Amino acid sequence: MSGSPAPALAGALIDAAATRHHRHLLLLCGTPGWCRDIAAEIVTGAPRLWIATRASDGGAAVPHARARTVLGGETRLVVYDAHEGLDPDALAAATGTLRGGGLLLLLAPPLDAWAGRPDPTLARFLSAPATPADATGRFVTRFVATLDGDPAVTVWRQGGPLPATPAGTPPPHPAPRAGADGCLGEDQRRAVAAVLATAAD
Repeated sequence: MSGSPAPALAGALIDAAATRHHRHLLLLCGTPGWCRDIAAEIVTGAPRLWIATRASDGGAAVPHARARTVLGGETRLVVYDAHEGLDPDALAAATGTLRGGGLLLLLAPPLDAWAGRPDPTLARFLSAPATPADATGRFVTRFVATLDGDPAVTVWRQGGPLPATPAGTPPPHPAPRAGADGCLGEDQRRAVAAVLATAAD
């Protein structure tokens, strides 16, 4: 995919997120191969966390079942491969590592078909006589509806046009500055004092 616009799109999304100190979601919808190829182009050479059986950029990956082990880490790029299943706990753990200005790449089937596809991460909760083909869920239906209607989510569909990037406008209020003690305000100062007092007991 020489000359792909994917890295430029991701760079623009990261710049816009960094301006606001927000995190941004780029939802790639299509076949597993297309989604993984686009993700690999975006993250190549950059520090990233890839939640999947294997990473398409040739680097290390963390399986969905072990996603909780990444808690406490911090990264600027997270790739979550939902073609292998959507585990809400694993997704939450992975996105919890994203720092302000970070980008989450969510690799997913086409949105109109996703909810009807068997989900391997749900299959483990089934009991007889249900089969893995029965592992479709209302969670995915609700999740898709939320993502598809959110203007803060950038959706790139396979075969569709390159999505527009948000303007890198500054936040509506200036970011607070830390005081000499490192606290951003009186509320945070009181909270830190309370934690220190409890730790000293």
